[in-house]
Amino acid sequence: MKTTFPIRLALVAAVACGRCKGAVDMARLWRVGGVTKITSSTLAWVTGTEKLPEYAVPVSQSSPEGPYWCRGRHRGTLIPGSLGHDNICAVPFLKRVHMLDRFDVLVSLNGSARIHLYPWDKHTAKPNNAILSPDMMLAVAPVDSSPDAALVAGHVGPGQRDRRAFMLDGNAIRRVEKAYIVVEEEPLSYALDNIVLDNSRQTVESSDILLKVVTLENPAEEDQEVSQLVTYEAHEKQYWGRVKGTVTALRAIITSPEEAPVAMPSPDTPLSLMWGINNNLARIGTITLVHDLPAGVGVEVDLMGKVRHFEAPYTGTLTAYYADNSQQTRSIVSLHIHEAVVSVAAVYKRYYHIENGTDIDMPAVTDILYELTTTTTTTTTTTTTTTTTTPPPTTTTSTEPPTTTEEPVMEPSTELPTEPEVDASWQPESESLSKGTDETFQQTQVPVDVDNSQAVTNRPADRILSALASIFTTIVLRYYSTFPVV
Repeated sequence: MKTTFPIRLALVAAVACGRCKGAVDMARLWRVGGVTKITSSTLAWVTGTEKLPEYAVPVSQSSPEGPYWCRGRHRGTLIPGSLGHDNICAVPFLKRVHMLDRFDVLVSLNGSARIHLYPWDKHTAKPNNAILSPDMMLAVAPVDSSPDAALVAGHVGPGQRDRRAFMLDGNAIRRVEKAYIVVEEEPLSYALDNIVLDNSRQTVESSDILLKVVTLENPAEEDQEVSQLVTYEAHEKQYWGRVKGTVTALRAIITSPEEAPVAMPSPDTPLSLMWGINNNLARIGTITLVHDLPAGVGVEVDLMGKVRHFEAPYTGTLTAYYADNSQQTRSIVSLHIHEAVVSVAAVYKRYYHIENGTDIDMPAVTDILYELTTTTTTTTTTTTTTTTTTPPPTTTTSTEPPTTTEEPVMEPSTELPTEPEVDASWQPESESLSKGTDETFQQTQVPVDVDNSQAVTNRPADRILSALASIFTTIVLRYYSTFPVV
């Protein structure tokens, strides 16, 4: 059955309204200059209902039973105010107090927020991390000058010219030049301990990864044991969840559970990570490859690692540390993901002759170098050899040395070429090497007197010089023949 457009629109609106009923808007925090505003990780505005939400933030920390912080929209502006037991949000705006039955309540996510009051007056700059509505800053002021006076809610404008605070005073509004601006204090670091993994819901998967390819060779004339020190890089991933009410990317000290799974750090050596993100850690390992090779034989070795992927929910105690050396501890439930190399093996897969690179029909050999146990200690095996039944592949990725055929090189003859005898009055004539210009640029040498005792035919050296002169003259004539005739 086809659904008409109005019915679809009504369904979408109903779903949207259902979602808006429990909408959560993370609170904004002020930054000096007012150009940028950051989002809080521990405070949020929650749509108000007949039931007070859990961890609602009271106006005064000394009165946890209320009134509580709320905000309501009036004339397009979200104004902070005070929520009483009558479930009405009172907000000060201009010269009147407005009672709103549609409002949001400020809550501390999982009770993780830490709030303090910053003293402010009209001559003081507004502080960082001031909580916003987000149109105005939350502020409180005492009802009178007595030391134990109760605090009332109000607000301060974020502009530079806003130098007065508007406070609730019963059914009236009081303007003051001194107040306390409500500021969120973020922790400096975290510590996670007392971890208990839920092994009944854990997931473990394994996969193989190529760490490195190396080559061992025995150039000696006899069989011998060949060893080589190899360094490889393996990556480890750790994630401890992104818990509501925590600041992402803060330094966190993680203490492993007493019965830690494979490849997890020892409880005696806590690990420093970044909280709330996936930590990619590079691990550098060093091993020694030892293998017996025949004379003049090499082998290609694949360094293979077994990667273990572990996931399990957990419970633990998270402690937040602040700049004033105070701390706040609470219990959390989250998800742990860990991925690490738990074993390394050397696979001797292709044997070849060092001289010409041709393959040798020898079975592949696998040596287990080390593996991690459940006690998180590294155990090195005695290099036990396991011969695989799979024969080495007939085709290899390595390129063999090319076989080149040597061709005989023609060496110049030391004997002079034989030429027919010429008359003593013979005069050498040079011909131009350029086509079409032979007749124009022929040049005849001037006759010279020739001594019969030193005739050309009787001196091979003179014949060579004469031939060279003829070639030189031809080159010169060909060069000048390229110029146009004027």
